Amino acid sequence: MNRRVIGLISTIILGVSLSLSFFFLFLLWEDSEYSTDFPFKINGGTLLEYNHVSGEAFIWNQGFNLTFSSITIERNQTLNISIFNIQTENLSIYGLLDQEKYSIHNSTFLSLKIISIPQQKREIVLKNEIQGEIFKIAAIGDTQGFYYQFKSLTRQLNCYSYSFLVHLGDITSFGTVPQFNEVQRITRNSTAPVFFTPGNHDIKSENSCMQYQTFFGESNYCFKFGNFLFISLDSSTGSLTSSTMDFLFKTFSTYYTQPKVIFTHIPLFDPRASKDHDFLNDSQSDLLLKIFAQNNVRIVLSGHIHIYNYTIRENIHFITSGGGGAALHESKELGGFHHYLEITFNNNHLNWSVKPIEFERRASPLDIEVIKDQSVNIISVSDLQLEFDIIYGQSSFQNQYDNWRSYGEYRGVLISDLLETVGGMTPNHVLEIETWDGLIQNFSYPVIFPNNSWKIIQGDVILAYAYNETFVPEWIDGYRIVFLAPDGAYSNDDCQITSPLGEGFHIWPSAGYRWMKYVKFLRILER
Repeated sequence: MNRRVIGLISTIILGVSLSLSFFFLFLLWEDSEYSTDFPFKINGGTLLEYNHVSGEAFIWNQGFNLTFSSITIERNQTLNISIFNIQTENLSIYGLLDQEKYSIHNSTFLSLKIISIPQQKREIVLKNEIQGEIFKIAAIGDTQGFYYQFKSLTRQLNCYSYSFLVHLGDITSFGTVPQFNEVQRITRNSTAPVFFTPGNHDIKSENSCMQYQTFFGESNYCFKFGNFLFISLDSSTGSLTSSTMDFLFKTFSTYYTQPKVIFTHIPLFDPRASKDHDFLNDSQSDLLLKIFAQNNVRIVLSGHIHIYNYTIRENIHFITSGGGGAALHESKELGGFHHYLEITFNNNHLNWSVKPIEFERRASPLDIEVIKDQSVNIISVSDLQLEFDIIYGQSSFQNQYDNWRSYGEYRGVLISDLLETVGGMTPNHVLEIETWDGLIQNFSYPVIFPNNSWKIIQGDVILAYAYNETFVPEWIDGYRIVFLAPDGAYSNDDCQITSPLGEGFHIWPSAGYRWMKYVKFLRILER
């Protein structure tokens, strides 16, 4: 598939606020005092931001050993370094001078105060000294936009003595800065470090890839804990890129004999009959299976498929765990239930148990807000059924992997009819649609009011409130934007043809991108 991606626009100004009991970090992009030219090398973590004027630095930790080397700060300058996502219990710090200080604020957050020593090379090492041969971790995947559920689960997991948590990707619904920020804010309430690997929902473009790294560090990394080596592999594109393969070979050559745990988003193999949620390249899957078997990989954890499944190949345990909150893909009997994994490591052995979780499913908001200038019309589901012409139709969409999704009968009202309630839309306007989980997308006039040639391709655009006779709020995807393509299939080619420049397919090459769910706001804006 031709994966043409034009980067999302992200001009972001965020603020920094910090206290000993609670902290809230936003990344500052437009302040010229902030840069990524940190005055020493970092091994085991990622620089979030550095203010060269105040000497403040913010670092996201990605393991249990963090090293600062080649310090080059100026004479009489002081560095104040805040380190997040680090296990502070049993932590030793080497290389500090007598006059330098560190402060532990909670179980995953500390700060250092470093002073300059002219013409002296220094190294500061933070090391978790006591790990033990027996320990437990938790693994969860595919929380997506259900942040209140992720927050609730994090609180539950805080009640147990897990050494750390692993998130198997799709931590957001669409990889935007506000969504990444919300996940990071929730993560800071965890009493144990949380290590992420990116999913296809998190990495939508080169820009979102950079945004992910700015919040959570490198997507390919490894760390040792106990007798095991844990390796994150970025499979967000449906395969491993050449740089990821290079990282993997280098890691395997360095830690040849050590037992290994791989955690990645997309599984090598889909265990279901449909087999459309695994690697795009079967040859690479087969190659990786052989490589894993030759390099003492014990277990491979993945998400992407919203089920629990366990299988064994080449004496390697493959576990799919995508039950972190997103809509489930199968019945309960076939593994479709919300859950997380508890994995126990005992010397060189491991075992796991599945922990079902009951979420209080929060329904989509029952009111839609249509806005133009100072006019706001709040429309309920009963208003939609009683006050507008009801449109019925069957349709489906193609996703970025060329798979077809969500075929069925939809019931709703024309978007154009909704806009008339606040004065209507002209070619000089753009319609901005926002969902309750933070996705914002623009729709130009020709999309909402298609001419005959476009209408033959895309059909009417409706706000659907029912799918196969399941109505909002029981239909948890609703309200949803639906393209009622005349042939019942809104393809990626259809989306490309009917996407004005700068929106739709030109932002993310998938017809499913246009089918926004959880719709909350319709705003008519001047161009």
